[in-house]
Amino acid sequence: MVLLNIIRLIMNIFLFRYKQFLVYLGKIELLAGCVFLGAIVFSITLQIFFRYVLQSPLIWVIEFSTGCFIWCSFLCVSYALKKKRHITITTFTIYMSENAKAILRGIAYLIMNILLIVIAFYALNIIELEGRTTTISLPITISKSWLFSVPILTSSILSLITCIYLMIAEIRAVILGNVSGPIIIIPND
Repeated sequence: MVLLNIIRLIMNIFLFRYKQFLVYLGKIELLAGCVFLGAIVFSITLQIFFRYVLQSPLIWVIEFSTGCFIWCSFLCVSYALKKKRHITITTFTIYMSENAKAILRGIAYLIMNILLIVIAFYALNIIELEGRTTTISLPITISKSWLFSVPILTSSILSLITCIYLMIAEIRAVILGNVSGPIIIIPND
């Protein structure tokens, strides 16, 4: 009994610290997404000024904006997972008990973890392939993988970190019998 209580205490501390880490990570993702979105708005505004006022369009804005959009999108995928803002289908689960829903969510997070590992593995191969080409119009020459493949790998890893927590939290809730609904990581602002 004492050993079980010690294990329960260690698990509670671990999940509490893990959740704190995910909250900070989510804030960094949100900040980075806002920076990329701001960079898109600034560069397109600059392009409009140069094109219509100075009659000399900038050639790098499209490639830069596209890269910022991709980074912003993939960072927001991970952030939305932390906020539980992805689309869910509840057709069959509305008739299930809370315990069965938690088990189903745990299985879903396990499947997501496997798929995210597969995506990250393939993204590494794509990064190697795209690393052979560079940007054309940007003022600095960088590998195209930084604009197209690295965001996929980054989003996969960040989402995997979140899904591991969600899976462990659901398993813990089922084992301890205190399932009260889906686990929310970052509270609504």
